[in-house]
Amino acid sequence: MINFWLKEMKIDYLAKREFELNKSLKLSLNPFSAGEMQRLCLIRTFLRNKQIEVHDEPTSNLDLSATKNIRDIILKRSRNRFTLIATHDPILINIATKVISL
Repeated sequence: MINFWLKEMKIDYLAKREFELNKSLKLSLNPFSAGEMQRLCLIRTFLRNKQIEVHDEPTSNLDLSATKNIRDIILKRSRNRFTLIATHDPILINIATKVISL
């Protein structure tokens, strides 16, 4: 399942790096970019496959291509679950069924 999500997030190249994703990593070594970390955190949420998902700025630290991909995945997943998103992303805000401005 992890390989499916790595491919969906377009970071399947991480599985080919010299370190293994199933081992503990020293985060002080910073082996991942900010965008890679963002997508890995999203994968962790998706693997839990809960009926409620909460995302805090899910498209931050991503380039335009990755941002579009994440939006598409979240939109697709939100059809089958309650999804709460804190975001400044205007496109995510526009596709939301309900918006609460604070």
